[in-house]
Amino acid sequence: MAQFESDLPRQALMARGYGRQAAETPAGPSAAALRIGDVLVEARPLGACHAIVAPWRALAAAAIEPNIFHEPDFLLAAHQHLVEAAQLHALLVWDPRGDGAAPGDPAGAPRLIGLWPFRRARRGPARGFASAFLGSGAPLLDAGLAVEAASAMLSFPELLGLRPSGATFGPIRLDGPAAQALRSAARLCGLPSAELAARERPCLEGAPRARGASRSARAPAAEERRSARGLAQLGDVRLLSASTGGAMREGVELLLALEASGSGHGGVTPILRDPRHAAFFRTMTRALAQQGQAELHLIEAGGRIAAGALVLTSGGASWSLAASQDGGLAAQAPAALLALELRDTVLPGHGATAHACGEAVLPILERVWRSRERVGDLALGFRGGAARLTTRERARRAAQAWIGRARRSLGMLSGGGARGSG
Repeated sequence: MAQFESDLPRQALMARGYGRQAAETPAGPSAAALRIGDVLVEARPLGACHAIVAPWRALAAAAIEPNIFHEPDFLLAAHQHLVEAAQLHALLVWDPRGDGAAPGDPAGAPRLIGLWPFRRARRGPARGFASAFLGSGAPLLDAGLAVEAASAMLSFPELLGLRPSGATFGPIRLDGPAAQALRSAARLCGLPSAELAARERPCLEGAPRARGASRSARAPAAEERRSARGLAQLGDVRLLSASTGGAMREGVELLLALEASGSGHGGVTPILRDPRHAAFFRTMTRALAQQGQAELHLIEAGGRIAAGALVLTSGGASWSLAASQDGGLAAQAPAALLALELRDTVLPGHGATAHACGEAVLPILERVWRSRERVGDLALGFRGGAARLTTRERARRAAQAWIGRARRSLGMLSGGGARGSG
């Protein structure tokens, strides 16, 4: 085995009376451009955003809410491998008044102050990137101009003439600074807002807890002790970590094999079962590791990999992804020890807040990470009940419609029979 080693700024909305005009957009041609007050808004295919990686990274470092899932190394890998990202566009907001923010920018170079990956639609709301790998859908907004950048984004749909009924951002921390900026921008633009599919998600907080966070009552100490005793019977138990080179590549394969054992995602299709997902996972972890933003952590018991997780970091925040445990060791619950190690030794060094993400989270992780944060979809600009329905509500309405059609058909048959017999 390889050697493993707060308050939202109050800005005045500068977009008063925007109008269409030919605008010279920075960093190459754009699909469309709109001047809104003193900022420029453009949309371009995500695959055409390689030319702006430097200002993109600078924006991620200055964002009011860090989001590793909207950074270039994650999104460009997703665009390369994932079907759901193939048609994504990037909505970009540029401030031409600044001196840039990326290394080597000339004096007077426009500064990127907002970015949101979205899917174009001719009807219904504009939606952000959706994937089982996504832990946050919060747009990247410059901390000093967050409301102005968000306001420009909310004005953009008119440019395309697509008549969308709003925009949906999610999953997003509903009490986080990006959501606050979006709500402020919606109020300034006269748009309604709504929270959809709100739920609680495990998190760790090294700083004072965010508004709306709660704690579970269950203490995990007894379960941790049982896990340690059970694993000790297999041999020495230790935490293995990898962040670069061959150790990282080997660790990724070990984690993928572990996750494919069937117990890692609570019934979710293993990553290795889809070659595109596996290729994305390898590309994404390699790219982020080169930036010092990805680490793998594994629990080894008697030379056997028992549990593992990928940890992604950005701007004082971290996310655990693909947390898994060996299905043959479920009785020993090695994920309990992994979650404890992440909580006490790994994640505190990466910033104030750590988030559990993925389509399903190990139940033990939920018990060990006892803080909670509210996440969901933030819908802006919906009118006339156009908000997105949940899957259950869509199924219920579809069933009601089918029952109604069946009843009408039976009524027509019954009526036709009576008329015929007469």
